[in-house]
Amino acid sequence: LRHCRENSIMSRARAYVEKDTWITEASVTSNFGLSPILEVWNKINPSTDRKEWARALVKFSLTSLTGGIVNTGKYPDPRTDSSVSAYMYLFNAPHGDPIASNFTIWAMPLTADWTEGTGLDNDNYSQTGFADALSATNSQSWTSLNSTTGAHAVLGTDTKVYDSSSGSMSFSQGEENLKIDVTTWLKAHLNTT
Repeated sequence: LRHCRENSIMSRARAYVEKDTWITEASVTSNFGLSPILEVWNKINPSTDRKEWARALVKFSLTSLTGGIVNTGKYPDPRTDSSVSAYMYLFNAPHGDPIASNFTIWAMPLTADWTEGTGLDNDNYSQTGFADALSATNSQSWTSLNSTTGAHAVLGTDTKVYDSSSGSMSFSQGEENLKIDVTTWLKAHLNTT
């Protein structure tokens, strides 16, 4: 949450990641909940000649932030103060693998809860568990949860529907840090708290 005043003084409040993992079609039952790296990609599998994806799931701990806006007034309210903006930041992890360029990453709010899991093997996909590409938890598939952004399913389908709570960033070199404006989403979230 960033607040800019006319005199260029900027104040910030932060919400940190509560849990994260990534899921991939390359190994639909693998879990990467303990991986320090979130992978996001879309590539052709040479053995099947089929495009496969990897998506990151990130949940932020917003209790303190929303309480500071709604309950105590410690932070300015983006619903009533147009100088307030909210951004999601994720940082690039440099590596030696080939890097894509000239692409866009979309971030969409996910309405279903999910399990982080304890998988760590980003190379061989040897650890299974939840969340994975098929299921959010050990008892709930993404499909049965009707995981949505707005009213549209986003996991398990190639049809992507972006709504006003979605955001994107275009990458020219592929090594930039991710910064997406989530102000519209935060306003909607505050209206439900």
